[in-house]
Amino acid sequence: MLFSIYEITVNGHYAKVASSGSFWADPATAELLRLSEQADDIPPDLDTLSVTSTIDYSRLLLGSKPFLFPQTAVLTLVRASGAESRNRISPRAASTGRRFPRLSNSRFRPASFSR
Repeated sequence: MLFSIYEITVNGHYAKVASSGSFWADPATAELLRLSEQADDIPPDLDTLSVTSTIDYSRLLLGSKPFLFPQTAVLTLVRASGAESRNRISPRAASTGRRFPRLSNSRFRPASFSR
């Protein structure tokens, strides 16, 4: 993982903890399919057993070109009491196969410096 710090705030208690994770890739194309990360060594005062996040990826067309985008993201928090909270984000366009003909145009010009 690029970063190994996970920041957690639960009921006003805050901690930075280590994290670990894994990724799945298509064996034929080496294209990213999923990223998964979990918080490690969560302090007891957070009253939390686990925090995990999983992001699944798929290709969407922008114009005529396919680009890799997050398809779904799930954040799961399990409290010491056993209660589980799950936040799932699923962009509607990814699930409907919507095509994006063009999102934006960007043009860059050399900066001009005047004094």
